[in-house]
Amino acid sequence: MPRLNPPLPIVGSTIMHLVVETLIDSQRCMTDFHYINANPNLPASNEETLFIAAWRAACETTYLACLSTDALLTTYKAEELSDLTRQGNEIFGLSLAGTASSTHIPLEMAQVITIQTSVKGQHGRGRVFMPGVPSSFVSPLVNPNGPNPAGITAYVNLVNALETTLTVGASSYRLGVTTKPIPWGNFTRARVWDILYVRSPFGTQRRRRPGRGI
Repeated sequence: MPRLNPPLPIVGSTIMHLVVETLIDSQRCMTDFHYINANPNLPASNEETLFIAAWRAACETTYLACLSTDALLTTYKAEELSDLTRQGNEIFGLSLAGTASSTHIPLEMAQVITIQTSVKGQHGRGRVFMPGVPSSFVSPLVNPNGPNPAGITAYVNLVNALETTLTVGASSYRLGVTTKPIPWGNFTRARVWDILYVRSPFGTQRRRRPGRGI
């Protein structure tokens, strides 16, 4: 029998999609985050710009602490997904180097941060791939396939930052999981996280084309 996943709740507020781009070995790596507004208000005209500023204040320092010294954070992109007529916002031309104490292990390896909601099945789970894993976060003779204590500490600090509620004017955004009903359709179902944790072993980050709209 086919597996039936319980659907996520219908969205009654705004959803913000944030993409953080890094440049490593001349390759562009994109890390996606979806945030759900806990309030039913309409977004401000500059909601995307304000959201990026709030995320940078809450998460940027710990995010850079998880990147190798030869990784550069170059771009932030944000768009509000529940209204397809809105224009996204982009902050590009940045050159923020990772602040971990070493260069990276092979680029296809990435740390996985798992997002889990109280909805059962695959619709209730998500994950974030963190590229540019510093070699100082790995102890090959102990465990070559996962983070060592220094790496775990850095990624847990990032998780704690990601759990922050971002206040953007009348909006209160929390990290969550979203689904869309059809390809290129509007995002209509979402749920904020219940559990957010660092997973071991490392994951494999595949190459893909830039996605929807931004």
